[in-house]
Amino acid sequence: MSLHRHKVRLRIGPAEIVLLLLLGLLVAFMLSGTLAVPGADWQQAEGKVLSVYRVQNASNSLGLPYRLQVTYQYNAGSSEHTSTWEGEWPESHSPNALPASEWERLQDPSYRLVVLYDPEFPARNSIHATRNHYPIWWFRLCLGLCILVLWWVFAVYPRWKTRD
Repeated sequence: MSLHRHKVRLRIGPAEIVLLLLLGLLVAFMLSGTLAVPGADWQQAEGKVLSVYRVQNASNSLGLPYRLQVTYQYNAGSSEHTSTWEGEWPESHSPNALPASEWERLQDPSYRLVVLYDPEFPARNSIHATRNHYPIWWFRLCLGLCILVLWWVFAVYPRWKTRD
């Protein structure tokens, strides 16, 4: 009498599909953050603010009722570039950090900015790159997504699998 061994096959069901999608989303989210911010080889230039406008903030999650739209100019090599940035002006973790109470200083024509630009493509620039190249809000979003994936892996996934 022979004993038959049943081969255990990996069965991919809805739980595994959701898990793989969450892990893929996490990887894509983190990679897009590293690709969207300047690299360490960008050079620094001094820029000046040309104009500043306050734009009504649609979502008031940070407690600031306005975002700023800043048009600035900088010299990269032998050419002059003009660029626009819009968002909630950071109060820390940026070479141009400024608290909301001092936003009026940006309207001064002599106000100087630190502009980081790509030496290969000087028109590509950033005024809010941090030392580690991650804005603090991006770090918080990545951390939140990591917590969601870990919660899924250790809390939801095992219960879902035991129901099958």
